[in-house]
Amino acid sequence: DMAWKRVAHASMPCTSRTHVVRGSAGRNPASVTRNWDTLEVKPKAKGLDTRIELIKFYEENYSANLMHLVVYGRESLDSLQSLIESKFQDIRNIERNQISFLGQPCSNEHLQVLVRAVPIKQGHTLRIIWPITPSIHNYKECPCRYLGHLIGHEGEGSLFYILKQLGWAVSLQAGEGDWSFEFSFFSVVIELTDAGHDHVEDVIGLLFKYICLLHKSGVSKWIFDELASICETDFHYRDKSPPIYYTVSVASNMQIFPPEDWLVASSLPSKFAPSTIQKTLDELSPENIRGCRGDKHEEGALAE
Repeated sequence: DMAWKRVAHASMPCTSRTHVVRGSAGRNPASVTRNWDTLEVKPKAKGLDTRIELIKFYEENYSANLMHLVVYGRESLDSLQSLIESKFQDIRNIERNQISFLGQPCSNEHLQVLVRAVPIKQGHTLRIIWPITPSIHNYKECPCRYLGHLIGHEGEGSLFYILKQLGWAVSLQAGEGDWSFEFSFFSVVIELTDAGHDHVEDVIGLLFKYICLLHKSGVSKWIFDELASICETDFHYRDKSPPIYYTVSVASNMQIFPPEDWLVASSLPSKFAPSTIQKTLDELSPENIRGCRGDKHEEGALAE
């Protein structure tokens, strides 16, 4: 039985909770969107000019050694190379180091907390997250993809199957969410029915019973092989991406993966490592949990 510390925030979208926690560590912005108040009013009150600060950031951090370029076109390679050189050769290289965010965003005070929030849209959402070791360091082993495949499974005997049979849930998603090289989060997001909303603690209890079952069953090679086969099929037969999205995706991959994996990234699990998967599974513990319960019906209660 977990002793949840209840925190109430009125009119706050559930999706913002992780950003608030990360911002509290002083290493990440507390919000991913800005408005006139945050870009003009508040900076001016502190004697700051947003444009000057932006230019200063550009001067200090924009360097060719941190950039990657992907060009997608029908022209010949010689034509593309000539175009690239004319447009990009003057970008300066000041040998800047990659920015990193050290430390963990969640301290003990941020864990074993159930946040009650009012979502923007209708419905009941339960979001459970655990700070975990980033799987990017083991992208060929894909521990989070393996666990997300099992926890998010919808077949008979799965967690979602049980919740649906009880009439408590309409959807369930599981997998790694926000991440950096220093920290990451594994999340389980459940869209609850009205009945499920009345049994939130029971839903969480079933989630941990399922995780306990995964511990008892152990890490299975046949499941990993099945997942690898599914991922390989998805990769080879996926729909063609619009060029603008494809180039952005590959350029992002170039920041993270070695050259041989720029096109596949972490799409193809290829190295079965039970200990790596077990380590991530061990991190999905009751002591390491943070939850957010979103309910439009709570708006009046939380406002009080």
